[in-house]
Amino acid sequence: MIQLIKETSNARRYFSRNYKSDDPVPYSWYNTEYYKLTDKGRQELKDYIVQRPYIREIIVVSNVEVTRPQRTWGDMPEWFRPASAFRYFDGNNHSNSFIFIIYDKDYEEADILEAFKSFPDNAEINYIRRIYDAKDKDKM
Repeated sequence: MIQLIKETSNARRYFSRNYKSDDPVPYSWYNTEYYKLTDKGRQELKDYIVQRPYIREIIVVSNVEVTRPQRTWGDMPEWFRPASAFRYFDGNNHSNSFIFIIYDKDYEEADILEAFKSFPDNAEINYIRRIYDAKDKDKM
């Protein structure tokens, strides 16, 4: 039987490898390198967050060029910008998806929404939040 590789295999492998329970980084990101995630890929990420209690939130931003978070203070990105030398997004549609993972850190939603303001208007933002049940809260 042939097992097909999932659309998000490389991203999920990267995020799992990047997390260390004894010295957790607050967040991590991955660019799909000019491949826009489909609905199936976003569903794979939703399934992934259910299986990984150390991931709080996943943010998928499509239609933007290769992106990276920027920060000047603290550990929450204050804004996002292109990974190129340009300071601002060009506003064109790009066949790329930027996946931003927040691990165990509990950020204020207002801070996350403020950072979203740096994306251009044409960006498609999907915000996947972990829903905790009683047994998950006992582990926290």
